[in-house]
Amino acid sequence: MVNIATITCLVGCIAAVLSLNPNDQAVLHEIRSSMGNIQKLPGWSTGSGNPCSWYGVTCSTDGQFVVQLALNRTGLTGSIPPKIGQLSMLQMLLLQENELTGPIPPELGYCFQLVELHLWENNLNSTLPSEFGYLTELQVLDLDTNYLYGQIPREWGAMASLTYLDLDTCALSGPIPESLSLLTLLQRLFLEFNNFSGPIPSGLSALTNLQVLHLHANQFTGPVPDELGELWQLNELLLNNNTLTYVPASLDQLPLSVGCDVAFNNLTCSYSKKCAQYSGLPVCQ
Repeated sequence: MVNIATITCLVGCIAAVLSLNPNDQAVLHEIRSSMGNIQKLPGWSTGSGNPCSWYGVTCSTDGQFVVQLALNRTGLTGSIPPKIGQLSMLQMLLLQENELTGPIPPELGYCFQLVELHLWENNLNSTLPSEFGYLTELQVLDLDTNYLYGQIPREWGAMASLTYLDLDTCALSGPIPESLSLLTLLQRLFLEFNNFSGPIPSGLSALTNLQVLHLHANQFTGPVPDELGELWQLNELLLNNNTLTYVPASLDQLPLSVGCDVAFNNLTCSYSKKCAQYSGLPVCQ
């Protein structure tokens, strides 16, 4: 027969296994104490009980690690605590559509298991952390509509798993780094409504999985590289509202099923018939 002592020990052992590790508990309590309005959310309001049951927190199957924080659209204020970078098994961080201020913590670059990072539509104000280059598992990075400035770090070329990068509507500047051409799994790239300048790198032709490329409303100059005609899967190319001087016929090799906009540049015509038709320009003879 199983005695009471054995049952008590078994229950205690199971509880221990399903208990969130002390480090992750400490991080969640730091988030609770430092971010405004979070204490209005279930679980966070009292800070008691199993943190894995708090609103927006998902833990691993053994209950020992936080793997997802989904606190988007919850009215959060204040800054992002750097200690989030200590959540070693975090895979998803969703903080978009809040009222967060301050910098993007470089420490997030130490969440090595991160697959998706969503910080869009906040009031974040900083440069882009070069430490994100450590996020080799990251597939989705969306930072759009914040007050971000400076250049894209060349270290970001190491984010080899990235398929989606959205940096639109910030205040970023400088050239597109050549290292971005190393992101060969990238399918969607959004850099519009910034202050990027210089030529469009011909190296972007290495992004052969790219389906959407938005570079409009920047300060790009010079010709559109002929090599972009090698982006065989590209369905949408938006280059309007720059200072570009030449649109190659090679772009007609692309699907461009959604469109190719090159209007409002230093152009009187386009050698690409598809882009000319979409942009209301004559075809160069």
